[in-house]
Amino acid sequence: FAIEDDLSKPQHEREMWKLAEELCPTHRNHDYTQAIMDLGATICTPKKPLCLYCPMQAHCQAYQQGLEQELPFKKPKKTPPVKTADVLIIQCEGEWFWQQRQAHGLWGGLFCLPILENEHERLSISQQYKLQPQAQTFQISHSFTHFTWLLNAHAFHVEPDQKEHLAIELEGQWLSPEQAIAKGVPTAMKKLISTSRS
Repeated sequence: FAIEDDLSKPQHEREMWKLAEELCPTHRNHDYTQAIMDLGATICTPKKPLCLYCPMQAHCQAYQQGLEQELPFKKPKKTPPVKTADVLIIQCEGEWFWQQRQAHGLWGGLFCLPILENEHERLSISQQYKLQPQAQTFQISHSFTHFTWLLNAHAFHVEPDQKEHLAIELEGQWLSPEQAIAKGVPTAMKKLISTSRS
C-alpha cells in the first residue's frame, strides 16, 4: 500500500487492521493468514525484500513506485541528550576516596567516586579540603537509555593525616580500586579505573 509514514502511529494501525479485514477471504482464511505471515517472514521482509521472487509483485504499490527499499518507514530515533559532570579521583597511599550512593536512584547502593555536576563545586571542594591536583585528567563516556554522560575525571592527592577528616566531611570511605570493585561499583567507575591506569 506504499504508506510513506510511521506505521506505529495509531491511525495507521487502525487503517492496516481495516485493510487486513477487507482482504481476508471468508473461506480458508487460516491458510491465507499463514501464507501472509510466511510471505512476510521469508520474502517481504522489512530489510532487503526479495521482490523478484514475490507472488504479490504485480499488486505491490511500493514495488510499482520503486519504494520497496525505503519502506516500511521508521521514525528516526532521537539522539539522547548529553550531560557532563566532574569526577574526583582523590588518592592517598594506594587508596581512593569512594562514596556509597543512596539506595534509590541511579546506581543505587553502589560505590562511586565523588561526582559533581558543575565546575564551581569541584573548585570549591578542592580549595576547601586542600586537594592537591595531579597532572592526570581524562574523559570517559557512558551511555544510558535516556542520556549519555560525559565524565571528566580530575585526579587529586591528599596527605595521610587528611584521610579521616575527608571521610567524615564528605561521607565516604577509603578503599583501593580492587576493594571498591569487590563491594560493587557501576561499569562507568570500572572504566575510570581502567583508563586511569592505562
